[in-house]
Amino acid sequence: MVRSIGDHAVKPVGVIAKLVVTQHSLTAHDEFMILATDGVWEFISLEDAVNIVRKRLLKGEGSTKACQ
Repeated sequence: MVRSIGDHAVKPVGVIAKLVVTQHSLTAHDEFMILATDGVWEFISLEDAVNIVRKRLLKGEGSTKACQ
C-alpha cells in the first residue's frame, strides 16, 4: 500500500513510500479511464465505479460530474 513520500510513521503496518506504477495501452474500445488511489477501492468495487461513471457520462453530465 502506497501512501505518501516521507510517511515513515506507518511503515510497520505495510505503508510504503515507493510508488507502484503500471502501464496499460488504451484502445478505441475503451470508453473512459478511472484513476484513483487505493483508498477509493476500499469503499467501492471496480464494477460499481465503472457503472457510476458510465451512467453519468451517458446522461451527458460530463467528466467532472461523473467523478463526484
